[in-house]
Amino acid sequence: MNHPAPTTKTRHGFTLLELSIALGIIGLLVGGIVGFRGYVKNAAVSTMMNESKLLISAFQQFQIQYNNPPGDYCSTDTVCGTQASPTANNAWSGASNGDSNGLIRAGGTAFQLEQYYAFQHLAFAGFIQGRYTGAANGTGGATIGTNIQGSSMDKVAFIFDHPDETSGFVVNATTPNATYFDGQYGNILRIAGLNDNATTVPDQVFLTGDQALAIDLKYDDGMPGTGTIVTPKSSALSGCASNDNPILNSPTAATAAATYVTTTEAKTCYLFVRM
Repeated sequence: MNHPAPTTKTRHGFTLLELSIALGIIGLLVGGIVGFRGYVKNAAVSTMMNESKLLISAFQQFQIQYNNPPGDYCSTDTVCGTQASPTANNAWSGASNGDSNGLIRAGGTAFQLEQYYAFQHLAFAGFIQGRYTGAANGTGGATIGTNIQGSSMDKVAFIFDHPDETSGFVVNATTPNATYFDGQYGNILRIAGLNDNATTVPDQVFLTGDQALAIDLKYDDGMPGTGTIVTPKSSALSGCASNDNPILNSPTAATAAATYVTTTEAKTCYLFVRM
């Protein structure tokens, strides 16, 4: 008796249920990856801000101990007078001397390198780790680990600065600054991106408007032109702050107070921290 040969059924494609399950799994994986990346980025930003607080604390402790800010530490006996503290170069062999006017980078072009002296002085005094040259790099700018300190975020660095106005501390409509919002300033800590082989100090954006706002809300007042944490004004750094008005005691100003621009996911901001 002949039996019919067995037939092989060929299955084509997936059922709708199987496709739905597969797409759901893929969605969860992609969402998990994106969420993890966001978590890592937020953790890196938090670590960077903690690093900035430690650096500001080191700056302030140095200032208390040596009666001058790091980088600005006495230039000559004529400047220092008969005070007990020696010049930086006398305190540490090879250290560079500032002009002892209390301001980082202020006092004319002769002392702009105080930005770099600061890290050298802090390291010599044992307030931070590392060794720093106190000089600009070969192309005239900053290099992480050589003359300035870097952060845990890739190509993001710290440097001390000051608005450099004649009055020393106030930027206003009479003495406007190309970068800073009008306001009261002493020395500041700049936190910004830095290109390889830079010919300038750190000045590259590394935060989105949303990230900058989140930092400002966590540590300050949430406004880019007022408080402890500020950004460059809009005309200096387009896309971070909405305009150039910090609304300093001017509630009747024609322009509303600047806010962070959060309508784009592009990196548009870097920060200053008033000290």
